[in-house]
Amino acid sequence: MLPKNPKQIEEILKPLQLSSETYGAIKQKMDDDMTNGLSTDQHTLADAKMYITYVRLFLMAQKLGTF
Repeated sequence: MLPKNPKQIEEILKPLQLSSETYGAIKQKMDDDMTNGLSTDQHTLADAKMYITYVRLFLMAQKLGTF
């Protein structure tokens, strides 16, 4: 049973709206975690371990063979 009235939809979605402060806190936490994940000093402690990689070439949709 989906609400058809836009006011009902807004009422349902209202608890899901976040404040600018909350978005800022989430952004800062993600930035800190990514920095720790890329850091060689903090890598073992990081929840998200990240490795610096480089793209050597781009595929141009000219694939041959069976995949």
